[in-house]
Amino acid sequence: MRDHTSGANVEERLRRSQMELQWIQRQLAIIGARNKHNHHLLAKCKSRYEVSSQQATGHLVHNVSRFRLLEERNRALRLEVATLRQEKQQYRKLRAKLHAALQEKNRLNLELITHHLKTSKYDQVRSDCDQLRQTLAVVSQERDVAQQQKSHLQGRVENLEQVLKHMQEAVELKQQLQTEHEQALVALHTKQKEINQLQKVKVCDLEQRCRSQSDHFHQLSNELLNFRLQSDTAYIPKRNPDSRSQFPLSSEQRRSQVSLGFEAHTKIEQRP
Repeated sequence: MRDHTSGANVEERLRRSQMELQWIQRQLAIIGARNKHNHHLLAKCKSRYEVSSQQATGHLVHNVSRFRLLEERNRALRLEVATLRQEKQQYRKLRAKLHAALQEKNRLNLELITHHLKTSKYDQVRSDCDQLRQTLAVVSQERDVAQQQKSHLQGRVENLEQVLKHMQEAVELKQQLQTEHEQALVALHTKQKEINQLQKVKVCDLEQRCRSQSDHFHQLSNELLNFRLQSDTAYIPKRNPDSRSQFPLSSEQRRSQVSLGFEAHTKIEQRP
């Protein structure tokens, strides 16, 4: 732990030294740029910037000496860091060996404990083995009984499968018959609709024929009535005025008689 803390401190010091070195390098670059600029200005105005050039030169000398000092410190710190790294690697190797030795010790302790437990439990294991043999015998008997029951149940299952198969066939046959019945009902409904349509057409035809015959009947009735009226008019002078039975019928009576006769004739014609 102490070596780790010391290494961390050295690395921190090395990091700070590197930061300072970078800062000095930046300052030197800035100073070099200034010196170039000053040298160019000195060519034009040498007397005006002579004092500034001397100050810059002194500052540069100071920075160079400081840079050399930091480089020496940096080399020393790097050597110290390399030494600490070697010590750290050696420490890690020793720690790994110690860890492996502890693991081996734990493994040997576990093996020793296991052997002690096996030795102490030998009688218990023998007793358990005898008990397991007895249990095995009982389980074997139960297995034989279970196999017999299984065979019996297998036979029942096969019988039930046959019954189920017959039931499925019956259900399929029922569904088929139901489908055929529904199809027959649909066909019957279609035929019934066709019959109703034909009956409606026939009724319309008969109604048309009836209206036509009725019109024809009225026409014939009127013609017959006119004919009889003309006949009765021609027959009146030849009758005996005293004979009451030879008086002609009224026009309404003649029409009713003609209508009744024509309706009777129409009913006879409409019979199948």
